[in-house]
Amino acid sequence: MRYLRDTSYVEDVLQESFVKIFNQLVKYDPTKASLKSWTAKITINSALNYNRRVIGQPKEEIKIESHQTPIQTTYAMRPAKELLALLKAMPESYFEIFNLYIIDGYSHKEISEILKINEALSRKKLSRARSWLKTNYPRFQVIK
Repeated sequence: MRYLRDTSYVEDVLQESFVKIFNQLVKYDPTKASLKSWTAKITINSALNYNRRVIGQPKEEIKIESHQTPIQTTYAMRPAKELLALLKAMPESYFEIFNLYIIDGYSHKEISEILKINEALSRKKLSRARSWLKTNYPRFQVIK
């Protein structure tokens, strides 16, 4: 649900993910990753691809120039519903990178491969996502 801009598509993405998982099960190598992380990666990619296919690419990027240093409240200390509401309010061009980096712990290199962008753009959008949060939700701060 975190990765979908429109949560009415959750069942579609879940079904699509299960189909991909079952079709690719012969390629699963337990020495490379746990089943949980392997299926999570397929599901995340399915959600991101579904956003692009159904909703499309963001049309316009918000310009935020300053990067604010986060202070002491982490995302883990927030209720899940509040976190989800913040993510859904975030501009489309930021929320995927914020999810992948802050919440799921992917590196900028991994994000660049998943989203097919360069690492510098991933870093830039994460910085802008943090600035957007600081501007729009000053009491919500991210540490990572």
